Amino acid sequence: MLPNPECGSECRSTLTWRIYLLAKLLSLIIEKWVKNPTSDPDSSFEVLSSHTAIARFVGVKFHPCLHMTSLCPDRCGHAKYLASFNIEEYEKYEKKGEYGDEKQTVFSFDMNPKAKVDRQAEAVIERVKTLKEGDLVRLSWDHIYVTSGGSKYPERIVRTLETI
Repeated sequence: MLPNPECGSECRSTLTWRIYLLAKLLSLIIEKWVKNPTSDPDSSFEVLSSHTAIARFVGVKFHPCLHMTSLCPDRCGHAKYLASFNIEEYEKYEKKGEYGDEKQTVFSFDMNPKAKVDRQAEAVIERVKTLKEGDLVRLSWDHIYVTSGGSKYPERIVRTLETI
C-alpha cells in the first residue's frame, strides 16, 4: 500500500511505523529459525560420523563471499575466516549413518564464535589462535545431523584440538 500523496506527514509516519513493525516481526521469525540448536530444548541431533586424526595446521584463511544471494556481499554472512588443517593420518574413524562424511584429507571450520552453521566452542577458536603454521595437532570432530524448529541441517563440530 503506497501513501496518498495528498496525505500529510502523519500518513507517511504511519506507513514508516508499519514497515518498522513488519521488519521487527520478520527479524524475530528469522531469529527463531536460525537459532543455535544446542539452546533449543526441542532440538535433536544424530551423529553420522566421528573422526580423530593427526593433522597439520595450514593457517587461518579468508574465504570471500561468492555472491550467490540478493544479500551478497555485505549482508549475507558468507565471507568468513576458516581455520584449515591437512589430515596426515587417521587414528579413529567411525561412520554411523548412511550419509556420514568419508575420511577427509582436509578439514576447515569457521573462526566466528557466532557463526550460524558449524559454530565451534570458543575454547577451540582460542586454541587455534595460539597455533603456528605447520603445527601438528590431534583433531577430533563429529559430523552430525541437527533437527531444530522444523529445520534439518548438517554440522561438523570439533570435539578436541590439541598440539602434539
